[in-house]
Amino acid sequence: MNIETVLGCNARCTMCSVGSWQRKHGMMDPEIFDTIVDQMTDFKDALKSVALFLDGEPLIDRFLEDRIAQCKSNDIPQVGFTTNGALFNPDRIKRILDA
Repeated sequence: MNIETVLGCNARCTMCSVGSWQRKHGMMDPEIFDTIVDQMTDFKDALKSVALFLDGEPLIDRFLEDRIAQCKSNDIPQVGFTTNGALFNPDRIKRILDA
């Protein structure tokens, strides 16, 4: 399952259309994420993984580590995301791995 927690990106890659979208950029409210995770627990036997991205850059989500920890604490077997990596630094990597 993919959950788009953020719409927006720190890069302007020529092959990507995110910057040209008419959709409003922003982050998902924590309360909405809580509701999604609560609803996912009803299907956790069938749910194999959660990806915390869709079209945006997940590292601009200031709640990313909390969202990862919340999925893990609700027995989601695999939590991940795909990133351009530009916002990684040693501290952020440690916080994500510790989440």
